[in-house]
Amino acid sequence: VQGLRVIRGVFVGTRGPSMRLVPVPIRKYPKNTPRSIDALFRCYVPYSTSREGIVVNLDDFITQVKQYPPDSDVDQPYSYTIFSSNYPFAEPNHLLRSFVGGEQLRTRGNVLVMKSDQDGTLRPMNSADFFFVQRLLVDLDFSYLMHLRVTGNASRTVLTMQFFSMPELVLEVLSYCDFSTVMAVSRTNSHGRSIARLAVLYRIRRELKPFIPSSRFIDFIDMLHLAGGGIVGSVARLMFADNSLYLMGEVGEDGLPAKSKPADLNLVVLPRKMDLAIKHFKSHGYSKWSKIAVAEPYRGMVTEVKEGIRPASGNQPKATVNISQCNGSLMEVVLAAPLTALANLITPLSVYAVYPTLLYKRKTLATDRPGVLFARRTSSCYSIENTNQDWSQPCGYHCPTLDRRSVGDKGIAMFRWNTRYEEPQSRYDDTDYLLADCILAWRFGVRCRNIRCSNYTPAGIV
Repeated sequence: VQGLRVIRGVFVGTRGPSMRLVPVPIRKYPKNTPRSIDALFRCYVPYSTSREGIVVNLDDFITQVKQYPPDSDVDQPYSYTIFSSNYPFAEPNHLLRSFVGGEQLRTRGNVLVMKSDQDGTLRPMNSADFFFVQRLLVDLDFSYLMHLRVTGNASRTVLTMQFFSMPELVLEVLSYCDFSTVMAVSRTNSHGRSIARLAVLYRIRRELKPFIPSSRFIDFIDMLHLAGGGIVGSVARLMFADNSLYLMGEVGEDGLPAKSKPADLNLVVLPRKMDLAIKHFKSHGYSKWSKIAVAEPYRGMVTEVKEGIRPASGNQPKATVNISQCNGSLMEVVLAAPLTALANLITPLSVYAVYPTLLYKRKTLATDRPGVLFARRTSSCYSIENTNQDWSQPCGYHCPTLDRRSVGDKGIAMFRWNTRYEEPQSRYDDTDYLLADCILAWRFGVRCRNIRCSNYTPAGIV
């Protein structure tokens, strides 16, 4: 704007190839100390107001960050102001989503960032600020904070920033929450995702403690990564069911649920990786090994199963591990599970639940495929139901008669808990790499007895 003073800010355009410095006009003000609220940001970030409105509430377009990082013990020399559009149907900001960690940002329209000194006076920005601005926008997920302010919850904005700036506190809170709460935190912002990953790591380590010393947890995960393997069975089930009191039952003296203590650790590894896994467990004292029969539902998908036993010694109880060598894909073994409670998988990168809506129920559905036999245990954390007639909601993606495909399936829940390893490239953009490793087709059962489901089969009809 001609005749007005300008100060450089950082502009993040919706479809720009990169951030760039732009001159931002400053409105004329009696004092010679331009403030962030004096910036005429509409030149770069358009916004809408009521036709009749004479007064504009700038809080609808501005997010002020007094200090970043928010948990810093040292006063920072600058504060930052983020200007964003309030157009609800503006195009998503693709440049923001291209930033590392910004894939899930919900920001729409252009974004402008300016900085002020400790006196509140605007200062020009330069290219050296680009990396800092990128981390600021991703870490604070300001679009979420703006949403809280626009909906009248400004106090919650402050609380949210303070809450996530204390990860130890959040982890302590999550240690008392069920898995669905951990996933809810993971969807808030980048801080929430990082803390949720740690929470899942702690849960996995806790469930493995009877079988693997906590001090060797990372070694175990590294071995599992080399073996291309994953954890299945009751240990995977209990990781998801942790803190679901109505499912877990009474707690024993060792802190584990008395009725759901895992009898053994079940692993699946890729072909020709059995020896690698056995060598690792021998270092943990598993000295007795034998070959056992492949359970009927998994024949054809598992080539062999070996059982390792660690004898009781001192305060260390006896422990058993069963290692299955698959014939192809890990998911092929998981999807063959005869019980919905067993259709879960923990890999060194991610956790998977094929029937996530059934994770927190005491009952588990058994397949009614003819000829499928499976072991029934007298003591477990769930009871078996042979039909889904008592389901209180429509089956949706988890109908036992639904003919499903691993690629593009909407019913499998997945969360990446470990970023130490590079994730392999998927064959399909909309599907996790492991689910797309092979295009798997499966159907859990033959009949649906849920009267609320469109696939309902009345009793007496086969």
